[in-house]
Amino acid sequence: MAHPVRRLTMARRLSAPGRGAGLRGAAPVPLRIGFAGLNRQILLPPELLEPLRSCLTGWQITPAPQPNAEVLCRIEPERGGLYRIRSVYFETPMEGLPAASAICALLADVSQAWCEAAPRTLGLHCGAAQIGGRLVVLTGLARSGKSTICARLCAEPGVELFCDDVLPLRSDGQATALGIAPRLRLPLPARVDPGFRRFVADHLGLRDDLYGYLSGARRAPHGQQAPIAALVLLDRRDGQAARLHRMDPAEALHRMLVQTITDLDSGAAAFRTGLRLTQGLPAFRMVYSDLEEAVALLLSAFGGAVALPPGLDIGPEIAAPPPEPAGPPVDPTQVFRRAGRVTLRQHGADAFLWRPGAPMLYRLNPVAAAVWTLLELPASSADLAAALAEYFPDVPGAVLLSDMRHLLGDLAQEGLVARQ
Repeated sequence: MAHPVRRLTMARRLSAPGRGAGLRGAAPVPLRIGFAGLNRQILLPPELLEPLRSCLTGWQITPAPQPNAEVLCRIEPERGGLYRIRSVYFETPMEGLPAASAICALLADVSQAWCEAAPRTLGLHCGAAQIGGRLVVLTGLARSGKSTICARLCAEPGVELFCDDVLPLRSDGQATALGIAPRLRLPLPARVDPGFRRFVADHLGLRDDLYGYLSGARRAPHGQQAPIAALVLLDRRDGQAARLHRMDPAEALHRMLVQTITDLDSGAAAFRTGLRLTQGLPAFRMVYSDLEEAVALLLSAFGGAVALPPGLDIGPEIAAPPPEPAGPPVDPTQVFRRAGRVTLRQHGADAFLWRPGAPMLYRLNPVAAAVWTLLELPASSADLAAALAEYFPDVPGAVLLSDMRHLLGDLAQEGLVARQ
């Protein structure tokens, strides 16, 4: 018998504009971010205008009230220097955010909305940098080090960052820079090279206790375009020397499709687009453990007069690492509540949990999304199983309880729920 609740799975931002989180109430000073093809405005307190500007290059930001324009998101001040954000992508407002996290949520909305509005453009969750004039796309699974490598590449002369999160990409392979500053998790690990640590200290701008923007780092301005030249899948493995491995074209196609954050018309359309983007595209898996080794390898592979120069050590295809183990099942009597700074983003029948600055969304199937709704009030896995029993009369109670124990275990492991 199929379980009514699948395990929690991870995905990236896959959302379309919806009802929004109640974009009503007293409006703060409205600001319009001007870019072609998107007639939506952002409302935010005036003290956040300059922090927002510091994170953007090549954008026009004009204070211009537009009473009839659709609101993309609204940031409102709360007590203690914190902020609340309401968005067309959020089911409920996010509250208690420091300034950097609020700006992070805003920029995520802007990135997605721009990709959705641009003709024949998909949004790819990835990093991308021009190395030796070649645009190299960097993607990977959770905790692969993408954002850190992107930030570290900014310290290299001649490297120009296109993005560390979302890359607008046309079906002909032409990419557009969004001009958003790279973001780093703070504090930096103790093992980080002293030179990179100094670079971060010199260029760090807007920050909070979890994340900071390298607002002074070199990056391509919004609107700059370049064709993608290579795809590199980051694969961080303890104790492994940095090395490129060839990647099967089918794997490259799969990675391109699963990292897409915008809607395509159909599965067939998605396949055709992914095939066009990856056909003939050099694609590699880069295994590494040391940040400096990884950056040096990327520079030697793509930064010279010739890409992939003769003599460059490229290994054969290797298998992906095994998936991370799921969280252990929880005590059926343990009560859990939603963790702070977590919100639900809707996309069709699916729902995605998201935290500002987090490297991914966490995908829930419809029943798991209903469980999240039930967790508006703290509950145990036994409570949740009892509530679902009415809707699944043919499923044994032991199966429901087991599913709830595993689901809460997964959510707890990812920090999305907390013990009451």
